[in-house]
Order: sequence, then structure tokens, then C-alpha cells
Amino acid sequence: MNNLTVLIPAYNPPKELITLCNDLSKHPFKRIVVVNDGSEKEYNDLFFQLETMPNVKVLSHAINQGKWDAIKTGINYILFNFEGCAVVTAEANLRFDAKEVLELCAYASGNNDRVFLVSHYNRSEGSIILRSWKRLECLAFRLITGKKLFDLRTNLKLLPAALLKNILLIKSSDISFDFLLLLSAVNTNIKIKTFRIKEKDKEGPASSGKVKKISTDRSQCYKSTSPALDQGVVLPRSYDDVRAGEEVSVREQNP
Repeated sequence: MNNLTVLIPAYNPPKELITLCNDLSKHPFKRIVVVNDGSEKEYNDLFFQLETMPNVKVLSHAINQGKWDAIKTGINYILFNFEGCAVVTAEANLRFDAKEVLELCAYASGNNDRVFLVSHYNRSEGSIILRSWKRLECLAFRLITGKKLFDLRTNLKLLPAALLKNILLIKSSDISFDFLLLLSAVNTNIKIKTFRIKEKDKEGPASSGKVKKISTDRSQCYKSTSPALDQGVVLPRSYDDVRAGEEVSVREQNP
């Protein structure tokens, strides 16, 4: 993990963000970068607490500029200070907890030259309009690139170092940003691998310690052997035998 940085854009975040950063700071990331995207003044104490944590850097916008501008601010800082590091983008609202972030990092270790996308599997999530828009987006992406993805908008991503400067050059900061980011990856011959995980228990705490599994459409899975991660999610084996450039779609199996 010492060649990875974690980047978290945050706007009026929940206090559980402190728990997430505290959990992540116990691991050897190059840096955990939190971008305060113009949060209200009542959140100043929260960001101050984050700044006191080891290996956590807080950057701030004077006004809210949007998630992708916040991510670009963080990437610019990372490129300037930690050139050659890949970036893991996480969520301040804790839809993905520390164990899920750590398991992605453990699985991607040694494969930081590709994009990894992790999304929750929940067919009922969002409005009909939002779900329809996502499907149209994925269809358009497939027609343009030939790549079949099921979610372009997941906030838990691993972005390779080779892609970071291209991200800064993307002019759009609206809903098309994810599409353009992944299109840039395809155009520069960067592989994309995707995973789906079950939605975590919304009634439990953000870092409940419950085991979360990534189910695959193939039979074999492995669990990380790292003691720090032995209560984390189960990730699929690497499918490096798939033909070059093909993404792997990992779907939930029916019981």
C-alpha cells in the first residue's frame, strides 16, 4: 500500500468520516487526502480533527465546487507531492467502509496499472430516472468502446498513476465526468476491472465489522491473508488469463 494514496472528497460529511480516516491511517498509505469542498463552518472541528491524524492531509475549497473538482484538487496535490502513486477514491458518506477500501487495495496490489471499479449491487437503488440514465450511459460506453460495464459512477475507484494527468485535463465536472474518465482510460490502453458487492447493512454502524462478500460469476474466490484484513470482504481471484483489454464483470450470484 505504500505506493497508494487515498482521496476523499467531502462536503458536509458525517462524523463517521473520522472513524474511516482513523482506520485507514493505521495502514501504510503514502497519504490520505481529504478535500473539504466548501463545507459549512459547523464542520470545521471535524476537519481539524482529521488534520491531527497521522498521515492525513486536508485540502480546502472556499466554496463548494462539486465532487470532481474536489477530486481534481486532490489529484493535483498527489501528483505534485507523490508522483508515481496510484489513487484510491473513497466516499465521505461511508457507503464504502474502511474494510472495503482496504480489501480493494490488497487485491489491486501489484496491479496498479489498471482502473478498478467497485460498486454496490442494489437494483432498487435510486429513482427510475437515475437507473435508466445509468443503463443508457453504460450502453453508450459499450457502443463507443466495446467494453461492457454495469456502473460508471461508483465512487470507490482505483486510478493508476498513468491516468492522473489525463483526469486533470478533463474539462467537464458534471455528470459526464465518470464517462470521460473511463473513456480516457480505454483510449490510453489502460485495462478496466469491475466488481460488485452487496449493499452493507444500513441499520448498522458504518464500520460494523460485518463480513461483506464480493460474489463472482465464477466459482473460486479468495480471502485476503493479511491479518489486518481477515475480517474484510471476499474478493475474486485475479482473472489475468482473460484476453488483453477485457474487463471482468463480477456479479452477485443467486443463493
